[in-house]
Amino acid sequence: MSHITIDGAIGGGSVLRVAAPIALAKQQQITIDNIRKDRKKPGLRTQHLLGLTLLSQLSGASIEGGHIGSSSVSFQFGGQEITHDLHVQIPTAASLSLILQALANYALAAKTSLTLKFEGGGTFTQWAPTWDYVTHIIIPHFSKFGLEIACDIEKHGFFPKGGARGQISLSYGKSHATIQYDDFEIEEFLLISTATKSLQGRNVAERQIQGVKKHFSREILGETINYLEARNPEIGRAHV
Repeated sequence: MSHITIDGAIGGGSVLRVAAPIALAKQQQITIDNIRKDRKKPGLRTQHLLGLTLLSQLSGASIEGGHIGSSSVSFQFGGQEITHDLHVQIPTAASLSLILQALANYALAAKTSLTLKFEGGGTFTQWAPTWDYVTHIIIPHFSKFGLEIACDIEKHGFFPKGGARGQISLSYGKSHATIQYDDFEIEEFLLISTATKSLQGRNVAERQIQGVKKHFSREILGETINYLEARNPEIGRAHV
């Protein structure tokens, strides 16, 4: 069996979320070195390690170097139990959207289905796609390639405390059509503002909308305001 080695210094955590799941789905042993080398906190963080651990359970590959701060990880096949019914408890606000990215890449490359039940983690966190982005951008694009993603979010989690809860199901089928992405210019925007319910009395989500609109001269397709229950009421998010 061939062994792939990748220099993780060429990118951040996205190298892990793309290279590892595709290699493991194709039954390729893989090593990733210099993980997040130039970041303020280099090496594996919680969300990276959780994603890699779940990939290990899906593929049956064992992990070497699987600990927080590790700058190198290797996957090798042999003797590990495989499951497609995953369950994870997340003690931090680790981004569920980034964990989903790794799982979706695996399911698409392996042409398989899986389920993830989670307790903890964040759906609205720093430096990661928010869950509204997952809903409106990520899920529809994976669907074009034949991977259907269904999410049942019982509770959302915000940075810094997390506390999300729910289930994500990924099911592979045939792609709907020939896929072609042409050069285009964005002409319209859907503006979504999300904040915790404790901020509703101060109209935080509405003020976020107005703040973002000051920087746009193009037509806004629509505006959506969301107030969600969360463990840490002092945090909210706005995004396009």
